[in-house]
Amino acid sequence: MCAMARGWLSVLLSAVPISAHFLWLRESNDTSPYAVVTFGERAGIPESGAMLDLVAKKTHVFLQSSNDPAFELPIAVENVSGGNAELASSPLPVEPPFSLELAATFGVFTEGPQPPRLLKYWANADRVNVVDEWELVQTWGRADGLKILLMVADQKAPEQCKPGVEAAASTVCIHALVSYDGQALANASITTFSSEGSRVGSAVSDKNGMALLKYPVVPGSSEAFTDVYAAVNHHELVSGQYDGKKYDFVDHWATSNARLPRGPEALFLV
Repeated sequence: MCAMARGWLSVLLSAVPISAHFLWLRESNDTSPYAVVTFGERAGIPESGAMLDLVAKKTHVFLQSSNDPAFELPIAVENVSGGNAELASSPLPVEPPFSLELAATFGVFTEGPQPPRLLKYWANADRVNVVDEWELVQTWGRADGLKILLMVADQKAPEQCKPGVEAAASTVCIHALVSYDGQALANASITTFSSEGSRVGSAVSDKNGMALLKYPVVPGSSEAFTDVYAAVNHHELVSGQYDGKKYDFVDHWATSNARLPRGPEALFLV
């Protein structure tokens, strides 16, 4: 792609709305937990079964519980009330720590005046029992594609993580590292979501791919864990052909879910 074409494409992409569907990956809350995949704008919430059918056969979920090669989990569509659906695996054969990862190539997609693009989806969900296991788990899994790693923030309170005017809530602070093909990705716009699926806020990664994410926590909560979600989009300005169709760029959509241990030894609450 020539420099002039890349410049035109960058301008056009800047006008694309940030609202879009993501593939979300998480562990169920059952006694015998299993992997759950949902497709929509709300984090972890089952949405239209018809929409899920578009990506179900193209979605691959992997489980990794050590440095050994990951193995793929069989998944199937499960209908939920109101015409909504999710993808579910059989019960997971291991206990934390482990990492769940997702990859899906949707195919070439064209909408309105936008040039044709190749849609790729990525997701990860790490599970640990104690904070010390985070560094271990994050050395596992893939290095390719778009990825968000959620990490415990420094125990010293960053100035930008002080509580705002909302007196009714505390703030959980964690760091996010955005990478593409194993390299830090700067200026990536990250959207954060609550465990109920609603948007919480946003942040932009620095030159090292790092961003500080803040989550409101209701005071007095007795929950042992805090569920957090994050999502990011990356346009890769490379053209090509997929399944007999040409595309002008690759549109990557990635999400991350982390069930973080609560407490002063794990997270910084202000």
